[in-house]
Amino acid sequence: MEFKLEPQLWKELSTWGLQEPEEGNPRKKAVKLFEAKYGNPSSSCAGSTPGKQKPQSDSPSTVGEAELGAANSKIGTASSQQSQEPTGTAAACAGVTRIDRRHASELSYSDFVRDFMAPNVPVVIEGTTEGWLACREWVCPDGSPDLDFLEQRFGSSKVRATDTAREYEGCGPTHDMTLGDFIQWWRRRKQRAAGTAGAAAVAAAGAGAETAAAAAPATAAAAGATAPAVGEGAAAGAGAVAAAGAAVGSSERGPWEGGQLLYVKDWHLQKEFPDYKAYACPLYFRDDWLNEWYDARRERREAQQAKHAAQQAQQVGQEPQAGGNSAQAGPGRHYGTGAAAAVAGVPCSVAGELAGYDEDEGRCAEGREGSCCDKQHETQGGDDVTSDYRFVYLGPKGTWTPLHSDVLRSYSWSTNVAGRKRWRLLHPRYSHLLYDRHGHNMPPDFWLHGGGSGSKHAREDEANVFPGLAQARQHMVEFIQEAGESVFVPSGWHHSVENMEDTLSINHNWVNGHNVHWVWHLVTREYSEAEEGIADCKELASPAEFEALVQRNMGANCGLDFAALGEFLRCMAGRSMEHFRSCGEHNSQGSSTGCGGSRSSAGAAAAAPTEAAPACDCCARCAVLPACCAHHALRLRRAGLVLKQLLAAEERIAQQGGPQHPVEEQPGGHAQGQQQAGQQQRQGSSCGERPPHEAEIAANRVCLDEILDILCPLGLGQIES
Repeated sequence: MEFKLEPQLWKELSTWGLQEPEEGNPRKKAVKLFEAKYGNPSSSCAGSTPGKQKPQSDSPSTVGEAELGAANSKIGTASSQQSQEPTGTAAACAGVTRIDRRHASELSYSDFVRDFMAPNVPVVIEGTTEGWLACREWVCPDGSPDLDFLEQRFGSSKVRATDTAREYEGCGPTHDMTLGDFIQWWRRRKQRAAGTAGAAAVAAAGAGAETAAAAAPATAAAAGATAPAVGEGAAAGAGAVAAAGAAVGSSERGPWEGGQLLYVKDWHLQKEFPDYKAYACPLYFRDDWLNEWYDARRERREAQQAKHAAQQAQQVGQEPQAGGNSAQAGPGRHYGTGAAAAVAGVPCSVAGELAGYDEDEGRCAEGREGSCCDKQHETQGGDDVTSDYRFVYLGPKGTWTPLHSDVLRSYSWSTNVAGRKRWRLLHPRYSHLLYDRHGHNMPPDFWLHGGGSGSKHAREDEANVFPGLAQARQHMVEFIQEAGESVFVPSGWHHSVENMEDTLSINHNWVNGHNVHWVWHLVTREYSEAEEGIADCKELASPAEFEALVQRNMGANCGLDFAALGEFLRCMAGRSMEHFRSCGEHNSQGSSTGCGGSRSSAGAAAAAPTEAAPACDCCARCAVLPACCAHHALRLRRAGLVLKQLLAAEERIAQQGGPQHPVEEQPGGHAQGQQQAGQQQRQGSSCGERPPHEAEIAANRVCLDEILDILCPLGLGQIES
């Protein structure tokens, strides 16, 4: 049975409250940490880049490390006091410098939740690819990716390849192409490399013959023969090999040729080939709200399209196409999806813009491992068509993904089908050490100039621009991922990844009840920063207009605005409530309330799940919860906790920006009246402007009430004030 939790663990998780992630605000931490040594960062150029910063008189490499360590220790202690892990779970040890490894045969779902997912700790899980079709069809006998099969089966698939050459800091130009084009580039690259290696080998052989050839003229003259010039044969051979290598594919090169190192990232294979079951998501990662939401959006869109097609066919007197009405909206009710956004004058959801944005660096995260840089929205008839967060990554040895944390502070999992990867991760407690001393930018990797100790100039440059980077490396977790292994990357852990061999992997981003508070923390932080960023415009716009601008900027920065977050939470809650309603109908003959219950029975005691109970066989008052209902109860509670916070924030904004009373004529004369009228118009009162988030507030209230109607009989209604 999926998502089966031990009774004691379930009880502990059911008392979990909404907490602030240990990461805090890493930008402000960085500024506070480095301010004592460098002074006010606003006095320097905020856009400093490596190599352009003047060396400091007291080099951080020799002076100030004690102060840096002391300040970091003080900040870390304060943040740890503000954030507590769920009771009874393993503590997320920030001092860990190695990765734990478990085998799937010895790791239960409860163990994974207790030891890794709830405490937000990474792990490598072996044995997760058993029975995968991808492992049989995508891999050559020598363990490398089977490019021939991939080209034959998926060659026409559209992919996006990113140049990961070091001169672009791993986030270089991207090229849209077919997978077949990419594989052809890969083959040409291999052949050129083989030609270069052959030329070098021949040249080395010629150099080795130089000593013997020096004595050849005298011997040849005595014999009446002519000796060839030293290395002549070797040079001829080398030239032939080099010419052959240069000729490979010279007539069919694309614009991506010329020394680039291309990496296919975020290939949506499952979306494009839904009938090809390449793999099965491991059980540990299946509680996936993010992809469930996108699947529900797609189902609703398909249902709307089918309904529209049926209406058109009816108007022209034709029968709907076979299967045209078969598409069904996702299970569960939908609570005012996108209605509030229309009130605010912004798109119903800015979720599509989260593709390609790295909230840490404020710039495009093209091709980042697990950061979903691929274009999530395509345009069909003016509508946004959302994809998903299930990807395939494919690239030659040396391709890599720069330092980043995953989109929306989601979890990610990555499974190697072929090849090996080197991972470097950093606990969120130390995220602030990665920023420059202005709290603006991060380096592309844990070493500023390609790894290792580097030159003296490189070390000084790194210390001047990223003074905390050396200390961050002391807390770095580094390990090698082999083929057949899955890596769980927790929320907020910054990481970089390098392919040590030709590699093919499957990657998902996902959110669930164990990290949804990370999403809320990110959204609220980005809201504050977006509001501060346009504070000078506040007097020039009505409250509703100003709020719409803040929401737009916040959505562009982190990927979600309030409307999209509300839609996401209501969708997840609706699907779990549908489960309890179906349970209530199943038991309606013996009970009037079923699992749904009512808030009048809020005093009922919560019960731990009974693993022996059959699925959906609940008693009238949920005195016994089977594993499936226990899972949905926890899911509803976590969604409700965040939804309540979102509702409170929207109500507070609406109260601050509500309609004002009409302007009354004042004795100050026409000029004063005009001034007051203009001010009132900017406040949005003269035209009866509706307060921000009005429809969103109504939808969220309805959903929260229904969540409480289910949770209170279980004793889990503590989300009420």
